[in-house]
Amino acid sequence: MKGSVLLIDDEADLVQAMKDYLEDEGLDVTTASNGKEALEKLSSKNMPDIIILDMKMPIMDGRTFAHIFHERFDDDAPIILVSGDANAQKNALSIQATGWIEKPFKLDELLSKINEYVPDAP
Repeated sequence: MKGSVLLIDDEADLVQAMKDYLEDEGLDVTTASNGKEALEKLSSKNMPDIIILDMKMPIMDGRTFAHIFHERFDDDAPIILVSGDANAQKNALSIQATGWIEKPFKLDELLSKINEYVPDAP
């Protein structure tokens, strides 16, 4: 594999589409449907190359996840915010995300954004 991605989003169809596309491109993809589940999957030994994060999710939202992630892991992986909110850029800055993509987006846009931050990505 050329890189690893953690997708955190509660929209199952979108997650499956992103996962299938990114795996077809040679990336190793792990998914979580909320921030709590994502934190349970993370460790300093099991850190993805990049995290794709939605803001609005049940149980633990993206803002809370990002706060705990930065506290616990510093900046071990860049976070790309994926948001349908009109304030995606502002929200990305507020959670110290490295970048953002506004929903709806094309899957090749997601891959391009990953390529900006993961040197070995396809």
